[in-house]
Amino acid sequence: GLFATARAAFRIAQAFANGELVSPALVEEATRNYTPGLGENRGLGWHLRSDASAATSMLSEGSFGHMGFTGTSVWLDKASGMLMVLLTNRVHPCAAPIGMAAIRGEFHRLALR
Repeated sequence: GLFATARAAFRIAQAFANGELVSPALVEEATRNYTPGLGENRGLGWHLRSDASAATSMLSEGSFGHMGFTGTSVWLDKASGMLMVLLTNRVHPCAAPIGMAAIRGEFHRLALR
């Protein structure tokens, strides 16, 4: 899991996306779809935008992010230039299923307004 502030997660994701942590060529390779036609679009360590995902269908092509088990996520929408960080804990006080994809999707929709 990630134990950080939203600001710290934002800064790390921003530095990665801007090619400050790794080379821009590696950013390009890491955010390329290596799983076309397999139900989820995945890069190297990143989820990629998908029409089939309630969490990402409203994002632009080329958007990428990472989603954690407890509901946390960080997404960069390339067309808008928005970087969105959502810190949650869906397992406290219990680990009942709550539809995290829909919650993330609503968060992204509101952020992109």
